[in-house]
Formats: sequence, C-alpha cells, structure tokens
Amino acid sequence: MRHILAAAGSAALVVALTSAPAAAKSIGSCPAGGGWVMASLTDLGIDPETADGIASLDGNADGYTCIKPLVHTGTDVVVFRDNTVAAAS
Repeated sequence: MRHILAAAGSAALVVALTSAPAAAKSIGSCPAGGGWVMASLTDLGIDPETADGIASLDGNADGYTCIKPLVHTGTDVVVFRDNTVAAAS
C-alpha cells in the first residue's frame, strides 16, 4: 500500500489537479466539497491491474478515482475514494 501512496505524491497531484478526465469514460463523480479531486489511475502511476478488487480505489472499474490530499501530515498522503457519487438530476 505504501507504493500506491508514494505514487500519488506531489507531482502526481499536480497532474491530477491540472488535467480534466474525459467525462464520457467516468461512471460517477467525487463528493462535492471537502477537497476531493478526480484523477485517472494512469496519471497517479497506478496500474489498473493493481487497483482491481480494491473497492475504494476503483471499484467501478472506470479507471478513475477520487483523491483527497491530507494536509499537515508531514508527508505526501492522500485518501482514495472511488468516483461513485451519482450526478445530480
């Protein structure tokens, strides 16, 4: 698990924050507010095969996940939550 967190370090967060995912490919979105950001597994340097079976990382198997950087931890740490929030109608 440490290699997954290390892969989502500062540089990956910059990429995730600046690149918009393709909306047609995503099955859901991230929670509103709270600092959640959608990122592709590829941008985070995570092999989709590694994410297979980890529900909080990519349970809907669309190649995207939500990340939330934890501040004031002294290290680059993010929390993963799959992008399963339904779009508001």
